Amino acid sequence: MCQITRKQLFFATALAASSVSAYAVEFSIEGKLTNFYDASGAPGASGENVAAVECNGSRVALKSVDPAKTVYSTPSSANVAKAAFFSTTAFPGFGNGSDVALKGGTCIIEGNSSGATFIADTFFGEPAENVLVGPVTSGPTEQFSIMGVPIIVLTDDTTHLQDPALALPAGDPNRDPNTGTPDPMRRIVASPPVNQFGYPVVLGTVPKDDLSAAEGYLADGKFYAFAIETTGGDPRKPKPTDPVQELPAPTVQRATLEFRSTTASRMEIRGGCVIGDSKTLDVSGAAPNRTQAIRIVVDSTAIPAGSTAPVTRWFMPNNVATNQSDLGNLDKVPETAATNATCTEDAATPGSGSYRFRVDNYTYGGNTGRAVPVNVKIGIRGKAYSVPSVMERIKFP
Repeated sequence: MCQITRKQLFFATALAASSVSAYAVEFSIEGKLTNFYDASGAPGASGENVAAVECNGSRVALKSVDPAKTVYSTPSSANVAKAAFFSTTAFPGFGNGSDVALKGGTCIIEGNSSGATFIADTFFGEPAENVLVGPVTSGPTEQFSIMGVPIIVLTDDTTHLQDPALALPAGDPNRDPNTGTPDPMRRIVASPPVNQFGYPVVLGTVPKDDLSAAEGYLADGKFYAFAIETTGGDPRKPKPTDPVQELPAPTVQRATLEFRSTTASRMEIRGGCVIGDSKTLDVSGAAPNRTQAIRIVVDSTAIPAGSTAPVTRWFMPNNVATNQSDLGNLDKVPETAATNATCTEDAATPGSGSYRFRVDNYTYGGNTGRAVPVNVKIGIRGKAYSVPSVMERIKFP
């Protein structure tokens, strides 16, 4: 099964043989978050009053002036308000206290230093870095658990947690207990539990002994999860407000853009799909793994010549860098337009498949008409597109 991907710290050290900068030097630090200081240097600060922190034994100053404020993030949120990030309101499973709730948790800080002063550009925090990978040990009407540890999902949306057939009145012995517990400050909010192909599943239907994984933190004898991936389980039924689709849109499980130069990057995208009903037999009469043709498109927002308004266009990044089709408005793309990737059925899970797509040299800038992409969408011949997924940028200056 696909492992859950978490934020990783990338250490890159550039040594110049001829000279050493006398000004700003980049730094990257990961460790335990232990202290919070106000503008006067006194410890015990919280909320908006935090001016510096101690991470892994180093004191790091925070930026509080626009437009270069320090950006705060958690495993589920790319931009958390400073007041919430340094709130004393406890995460579920912990008791409230006078200290910032993240005290003792994990900090990943990147920024620049000038002399003995370290200044944070980005600040990632979470209560702990815990992962469970193993068999499900709960039954159909029991609290979901992995390897005997109860899993509490950090959400107040039970759509993906309960089997509708078991959403019975409180006190009924057959009631599905998977209800979820939200973080009151919304610092960490769980994404829907998904299967190995990235499709949401009803957690209460995942069978015993299913190989599953959860990422979050352990507290009060329970595992509070912001991400869960299973092998089995019933797919979530569409809500009445969901658009009707012949096939569900393919999923995006990870999309990365790795910097190569100011005009090109390596692009890699992977995810899952639902295979259509048709079967193709080979010459022996056997039914080989089926495939589903899909289209991968990335956005490019630029200001056309002679205009002041930005326009978003979509490009299909083919494997040949010089053949990157401009699709313009996706709503007007004909269903017969070419596809650029293939999703192959998984032999162990008929009806579902996975894809992996890579372009080593996706170009932009200059006279290409393309800017550095931000989002990616996956479609089936233009009929069903996934919601935009933000691409993770790697090694960008």
